Amino acid sequence: DIDKNIKQIVCSRNYAIHGEDGKVKPQCKDKIVINHDRKITLEWFELLFKILKKIQSIPELNFVILCSQVEPDSNQRGIIKNIADNPLNWDMVCNIAQQQRTLLLLAQTCKKLVPDKIPSTIMEKLKNFSFKNGIRNLYILNFVLNTILFFKKKNIAAIPFKGLITAQDLYGDIGLRFFSD
Repeated sequence: DIDKNIKQIVCSRNYAIHGEDGKVKPQCKDKIVINHDRKITLEWFELLFKILKKIQSIPELNFVILCSQVEPDSNQRGIIKNIADNPLNWDMVCNIAQQQRTLLLLAQTCKKLVPDKIPSTIMEKLKNFSFKNGIRNLYILNFVLNTILFFKKKNIAAIPFKGLITAQDLYGDIGLRFFSD
């Protein structure tokens, strides 16, 4: 059962990284493999390979993955255009991108590469979300800058990190990432 195996992989991975206290989360109680051997590791890789193959067969998911980059390369741009030339479930595309928090990157890529392929209702949704997020992020930027100035006046060094800084560092644009920290 794929779902059971995925839970086993996730729980075992999380336990290996965060289980130094020996505590096991209730949802992982019967799913952790503490001492996994080569056979189990190979089974997990085979499962992950099957999942990747399935992902490639779902055009909406593949489209979101390819569009969730700051600058897709020329090969990826060609694939994006080819996928967009075929019928897509655009609500599914938006839902996947929203779940993965890449809706803003999707919007940017679609606007650049395939604006004429996107239904007007979806394009309007992407524009509205991008606009609202940009306003929100500018508000957060203003708050962070005022906070830094406040600390500076008190001779306290302050270094912002995470959301705002990550957006600027990774994307070169604070409007391309939704953050709440």
